[in-house]
Amino acid sequence: MALTAFPAWTDRRTVCAMLIGVALAPGLARAETPVRGGTLVAVSNPGEPNVLTTGVGQAGAVLAVSSKIFDGLLRYGENFALEPELATAWVTSADGKEIRFTLRPNVRWHDGAPFTSADVKFSFEQVWMKVHPRARATFAAVEAVETPDPLTVVFKLRNPSGVILSALNSTESTVLPKHLYEGTDILTNPYNVKPVGTGPFRFVEWVRGERIVLERNPDYWDTGKPYLDRVIYRMIPDATARYAAFESGAVHLGVHSPISINDLARAEKNPALRVEFRGYEWLGSSIVGEFN
Repeated sequence: MALTAFPAWTDRRTVCAMLIGVALAPGLARAETPVRGGTLVAVSNPGEPNVLTTGVGQAGAVLAVSSKIFDGLLRYGENFALEPELATAWVTSADGKEIRFTLRPNVRWHDGAPFTSADVKFSFEQVWMKVHPRARATFAAVEAVETPDPLTVVFKLRNPSGVILSALNSTESTVLPKHLYEGTDILTNPYNVKPVGTGPFRFVEWVRGERIVLERNPDYWDTGKPYLDRVIYRMIPDATARYAAFESGAVHLGVHSPISINDLARAEKNPALRVEFRGYEWLGSSIVGEFN
């Protein structure tokens, strides 16, 4: 369940435009005329994140924030189609044992340093394969990652793999800046809580127990985006208090069932709120119990 409040200064069309600008949830209908500017206030749910990059933490609350700060090599578009992000093109060899990525030129980290293939190689070797809970299985077929030049990354495989491309999005395989992580303990690096990414929003502040503030990245490679000026994640632990915040307009967006089931009927009848059950298709999973 996702809940959207429509405050007095905007209407439903404006909110949809802002949601698309931030790419908050796959599956939302695209607005024909995006509206520029404004601040979106979202509730951090479930709970407060412990870090702000999915490079080192995979919890849902981390994902929500990290995905606005970091880009992936690829991303999912409509109907789960793979689209370019930090990689503009990719080619798989005829035998399936090599995947060659062409990286987007002139991309910079939020601190101004250039993004290059060295960041991808470092992230694969030192982050994904050592810290990530699933990457060693996902990338088990990868023998080596080569960087023949700053804008080319080549994955060398022992055997063809059908899962690698689907995992190279910003949340599952986050590319971290080599110049800020190399030679450090990845798990305790201070940039895990004050992240520097290449994404549409830059980290501003984290007031523990209260809010996380992101601001528009004026140098984002996707010229003209994002449309919002700021995104604020508020920490409201109590579900009843969260619903009151939606009703008052203090919070505009919440995902992953942000209110109590007891308040759901009230929310659905409130003309100032919209309850949405779409947008979670990407979370589809299979849970199997097998008896010996």
